[in-house]
Amino acid sequence: MILPISQCLFNGINQDPVSQREIDRNNAVYNLQKNRNPFIDNPSWVNAIWGKLQILLHLQPRQI
Repeated sequence: MILPISQCLFNGINQDPVSQREIDRNNAVYNLQKNRNPFIDNPSWVNAIWGKLQILLHLQPRQI
């Protein structure tokens, strides 16, 4: 079972791609703090990481 909030966030991220404004903000934050949001730089990581989690959440434990 997928938790409703995680499904909502996952769908939202897939339906709303990274905008130029988010890229510019990520760059500005880096200039000040020297850290970046890796999901802005690599949007495919969302599916690579959280997509696998969703598959695992769908798996049912074996019945003994």
